[in-house]
Amino acid sequence: MAFTVEDFDDLIRLLEENREWLQRLRQLLLGEEVMVLPAQVQALQAVIGTVLAEVARHQQEQTRVLSSMLAVLQTITSSIQALTNVQERQVEALIRFRLEVDQRFADLAANQARLEEAVAKLAEAQRQAEERLARLEEAQIRAEERLARLEEAVAKLAEAQRQAEERLARLEEAQIRAEERLARLEEAQIRTEERLARLEETQIRIQEEIRDLTAQIRRLVLAQQAMGDQLNRFGSVVGIVAEERMAVYMERWLESRGYQLQMPISSLPLDSETEIDGVTQVRDAEGNVEWLLISVRVRARPRDFEDFAGILSRERIRRLLRERGIQGRIRPFIFGMTMQLGAVQAAHQHRIGLILSERGEMAPAGLWEL
Repeated sequence: MAFTVEDFDDLIRLLEENREWLQRLRQLLLGEEVMVLPAQVQALQAVIGTVLAEVARHQQEQTRVLSSMLAVLQTITSSIQALTNVQERQVEALIRFRLEVDQRFADLAANQARLEEAVAKLAEAQRQAEERLARLEEAQIRAEERLARLEEAVAKLAEAQRQAEERLARLEEAQIRAEERLARLEEAQIRTEERLARLEETQIRIQEEIRDLTAQIRRLVLAQQAMGDQLNRFGSVVGIVAEERMAVYMERWLESRGYQLQMPISSLPLDSETEIDGVTQVRDAEGNVEWLLISVRVRARPRDFEDFAGILSRERIRRLLRERGIQGRIRPFIFGMTMQLGAVQAAHQHRIGLILSERGEMAPAGLWEL
């Protein structure tokens, strides 16, 4: 079972209530060396206290001896005459005292050496204690890091569990929706089968109707072909009539404008696809010779001007015109019975003249060079 945050809180509460458990946990975490360190420090402090007491006692004894020496010297100074006879004994006593003092000083030096050694050991113990404390601090830091990682892992585990629960809830909802959709699909399949049955019946009827419609379409196609032939014949007749009216009207119109026709207006086929409805050469009052190229339309549309300008701009058409001797100054015209809205603007835009059979010139023709 995973160790959770709630388990960790319970462990801390139990350790606070049972101090012996806390001491045991410290021994496990810190180790025997760190646990005995306070006792070692207390023992070392006791040794240092004993050494310092011994040094103080020797210093007091030395002070007392020196005080005695001063008293003796004062006595010798005051009664040197009276004590001449005992000078040798005093000298011997003094020598013995000096030897004793030297011995005591030697003992004091030895005690001082032992004290310095004890201080050195104390310093070494202090250094080792500091090293152990440093290692303890590092271990504490690692323990805190491990605890932080543990808390993070627990948080991630809790988040993953929450997400899993959400996904499980969504899966349950999706399962319910899938079952509902399956039920609807079963109902739809039943309705589809019923519709298919009706469609089969309808298809049979449609096939019969298609056969009837096919026969009617054949009759309509034949009738349309016959009508198309009649329209073609009618269009040819209309085209011939319009070209004839164009020739008569243009000759009169040119004469009224002071132009002299150098040749009758006639059509000019350039190839199997292109034919100029009217071509003539005129001379104006100043003696300038120009070619007129005329396209006849029953109803002049704006697009007719764009198409006529495109034809006259093709290099192949211009070459064919030059081969037939048509070159130099050219004025293109569109002659029509009626016109659509926008035809005049298109005529000005493409520099093509517009003349209507009943209304005359609607737009002047621009001068082209060929």
